Amino acid sequence: MSHIHSGRHSPCLGVITSAGNPSRKAKLSIKTSPKSPPSPSSFQPASFGPPWTSKTLPSSRKQDAESTFRFEYPLDFLQWALLIPDYQKDWHLGIRSATTNKLLAFIAATPLKAKLNDRKVKLAQVNYLCVTKKLRSKRLAPVLIKEVTRRVNLKEVWQAVYTAGIVVPSPAGTATYSHRSLNVKKLIEVGFSALPMGESMATHVKKNKLPTEADVTIEGVVREMQKKDISAVFKLLQGHLKKYKLQPVYTQQEVAHLLMPRKGVINTYVVEDEAKQVTDFVSFYRLPTQILSPIGPHTHIESAYAHYVVGTKNEPHQLMKYALVQAKAQSFDVFTALDILDNESYLSELKFQAGDGSLHYYLYNWSIGQRLTPQEIGIILV
Repeated sequence: MSHIHSGRHSPCLGVITSAGNPSRKAKLSIKTSPKSPPSPSSFQPASFGPPWTSKTLPSSRKQDAESTFRFEYPLDFLQWALLIPDYQKDWHLGIRSATTNKLLAFIAATPLKAKLNDRKVKLAQVNYLCVTKKLRSKRLAPVLIKEVTRRVNLKEVWQAVYTAGIVVPSPAGTATYSHRSLNVKKLIEVGFSALPMGESMATHVKKNKLPTEADVTIEGVVREMQKKDISAVFKLLQGHLKKYKLQPVYTQQEVAHLLMPRKGVINTYVVEDEAKQVTDFVSFYRLPTQILSPIGPHTHIESAYAHYVVGTKNEPHQLMKYALVQAKAQSFDVFTALDILDNESYLSELKFQAGDGSLHYYLYNWSIGQRLTPQEIGIILV
């Protein structure tokens, strides 16, 4: 199965070095004003308001190697991913043409507190690096990386986490994508997946038939998350994340932002017991994919991505089975999950198939001693 190796995850800040904060002399050497990008262009903040659209980001480095598929970022998705509580506006950085005002390149960083082996650190999550294809020779990517690093350092943040589909020295850990087909026929028609040799379409569709809601065994009442559930969901997630070596340390406000349902962006369902207590939850987000050479009526693939799932009374595979049923009912074509967190526990049983893409996690200025397994990683970079 295909997966887009997205440049949005590839800032390549540098290799892992020994963790630590810089000296006072090094801090004083940080420039308070940026070095100008190549003329005729200038650094510009991104506001994520009108007239921003899903086509505003430079198109290159958001598509697969065969130029078949391309991620499409709706405005409401970017607002959810980047306008998190306490975000820094000047960490969302673009380079615009001085003559046309067109966005030529972009990078984003968001603040995050995280723990690695019980050590708490302030991080920048660096993401969405993209440069318009015609200007790749101008080396705008290093300019953006250097500038966003300077801005992050000015806020006394010295470590970063980022992901990439390519290998550079040296990954802190590597995860693998798996996909669960929801619209089997469409995915084969557009080339996202292939029909096994010697198998008819009808047989393949039957083999991948999705469970119905009646097939889901959940103890309690499942419903969409509401504001009244924020405190309970926060406590569940907080307790769950403690078992991972690399874990985010979220505030309740951040959890509310990440998990409260937003139509067309994030879906979260909670399980309530007889005492009206929330015991479990499951979530997934939407990131549509454009088909660059449309086949028949198909112009997009509706993709759902596994987010956090926490079970205390119910098994993760039953919660995820419910999520698959809901995704199918909302006309998603495919459900994708990484083998981080506890995800591996349900992938095989729910007929996820390993894709051909990997996601490498990198830490900047933060030594880990030994490489993390996917099951030791608790951070999701959307």
